[in-house]
Amino acid sequence: MKCEPKGQAEVRPAHMARDMAYCKPGRLFLFALSTGPHCRAAGKMLAGLKAPLDVLEVDLLPEAERAPALAELALRNPALTFPTLLGGSRVAAGPLPEDFRRLAARFAPEPGPKPHEPRPGLAVGQRAAELYETLAPAQAAQGYAFNPDKAWTLAALAGLLVNEARHGYGSCPGRLATGQPESDRAIVCPCDFRAEDVAKYGRCHCHLYFSPGAAGRGRLTPVPDRWLRQSLPA
Repeated sequence: MKCEPKGQAEVRPAHMARDMAYCKPGRLFLFALSTGPHCRAAGKMLAGLKAPLDVLEVDLLPEAERAPALAELALRNPALTFPTLLGGSRVAAGPLPEDFRRLAARFAPEPGPKPHEPRPGLAVGQRAAELYETLAPAQAAQGYAFNPDKAWTLAALAGLLVNEARHGYGSCPGRLATGQPESDRAIVCPCDFRAEDVAKYGRCHCHLYFSPGAAGRGRLTPVPDRWLRQSLPA
């Protein structure tokens, strides 16, 4: 059924999958990761548009609820990439901000005020800042630069630290790790795709690492995710 825009704009975060409808009339639905910088940016943009929105942060779900949520996502976006936005019969799979904006505009005729920047917890945020100071010179020596948007970089590093505490290794904050080291080896930061993506697009998939020449141009071209989960959880 195709949802039609109606009612007052509202954001209703949701971290539990049970009893949730993935497409309610007049509402958008966002599959996201709590650690993902692209997901955070999409949520911020959608909040600014005041679109009626439900958010499911899949990485925070209990394992028993994560599998059916991923199965539902696979029906709409077989690549299982985040963020993915549903609006009626339409799907926008990120990171493509303009696709998200066009879909959200159908549900939010008037833009709202600019929301506050989401912030990680104090302890994680402080550790992210320390990690930034440690890693920046080392990355420069290897021919890489961090995203010139320092807030974006710190949020990505915070997500990396969350994943390290969660899984025991720092998987990419913009991807949903399986929790199995062998399966996730390719997406342990810096991921196996960083060098090729930076060479081709000027930045990596989660926009943490840039080439020095691209660093001054900010966040421009979305980088496709070339890592695909091999199967849904059993």
